[in-house]
Amino acid sequence: EIHPIFRMPIQTYTVISDFMRSDKTDEIVEIALTRERYAKIRAKDRGVDTQKLTLRLVKYQIGDKAYTLGTTLLDRDIYPVSELSKRYHERWGIEELYKVLIEFDNVQGFHSKSEWGVKQELYAHIVIITLSRIFASQIEHDRKLDTAKQ
Repeated sequence: EIHPIFRMPIQTYTVISDFMRSDKTDEIVEIALTRERYAKIRAKDRGVDTQKLTLRLVKYQIGDKAYTLGTTLLDRDIYPVSELSKRYHERWGIEELYKVLIEFDNVQGFHSKSEWGVKQELYAHIVIITLSRIFASQIEHDRKLDTAKQ
């Protein structure tokens, strides 16, 4: 019951590339999975039993930058493009934190397979990053004091 909202790369399925090149701003499409892709998905989650994915594609502009998003939130009345855009951009803080986690502590795979265990690992990494930033900030502060004294 989790509905993703994600940015779409242009070099994916033909139906997505066609949408991105069109003047359309909101379209619901069906993507047929290749046998290989379906097999990979089934290997990770035996509960998946579909070879087609219904996806809503939306396009919008912010300044000069164009965005194309994909989502499984199909209801246009409940989730207009403006709402999807807002929700997607609210995630940037999370994405940036995840990028820091990967760069700082190589958090890409989790040891735990449960939701609770993954959360625990993330919290531990966040504590480590927070402590390291506190120490770095204190060192920077001390350097400024030393430079000012000279």
